Amino acid sequence: MVFHSAFFGIILVLKSGMKILVLSHDDTIINSLAKKNIPAELIFLKEGVQVWSIMEALTSKTISIAIVDDDLLQPDSEKIIKMTQRLKENIGIIFLTSDRGLDLGKKISQLGIDYYGIKPISEKDLCQALSSILETKARQFN
Repeated sequence: MVFHSAFFGIILVLKSGMKILVLSHDDTIINSLAKKNIPAELIFLKEGVQVWSIMEALTSKTISIAIVDDDLLQPDSEKIIKMTQRLKENIGIIFLTSDRGLDLGKKISQLGIDYYGIKPISEKDLCQALSSILETKARQFN
């Protein structure tokens, strides 16, 4: 099944079943995503996130994009991104952090993520990053 949805001014044609895994306990991020008309199912893991629960979500669901909040997952963010990429080779990854240090930026950027954002991130910037990745995924499906 293919459906059309307008999201942040872009028309997307996506196959039914696209899912976005959100690993964050940041209410601003969660609320920004929840109130948007995102043409995908949002799966939130936000409390007491363990590696096994992330692995379970990645292997049992058709996850196309992961939003990874370093503030929730540190000091394991790098390990979780690598694990995510091993389990889902073509997954889009948005990485968000409050850490303004260059060391983390250098380390995470080398992992091949799709977007690196410093919090607080505006709703507009988050939606544009997500929209760009969704558009790329839609082209892969069609």
